[in-house]
Amino acid sequence: MNIAEILKNEHSTLLVVDAKDLKEFANTIAEDTAERLRKEQEDMQISAAQAAKMLGVGMTTLWRWHKENYLVPACVGRKRLYWLSEVKRIQGVRK
Repeated sequence: MNIAEILKNEHSTLLVVDAKDLKEFANTIAEDTAERLRKEQEDMQISAAQAAKMLGVGMTTLWRWHKENYLVPACVGRKRLYWLSEVKRIQGVRK
């Protein structure tokens, strides 16, 4: 019987687990949560000022990179937002 079957069961079910199984379960939950947070951070958008600071460049350079299609921001009204994953990619190229 797996967890899905146990959860579908309308009757009360008593589970007995040992410390090793409980630790494995906790580690699995922690790893899944860490992976989800990593993915959420990669999808995060940051401001132009934050991007410039991370890359060690000025706002003029960000503007030029936008015109050259090197680092294109998402424009929300007059605000420019950059994908953190793209900023990190360029950080890796510039090292």
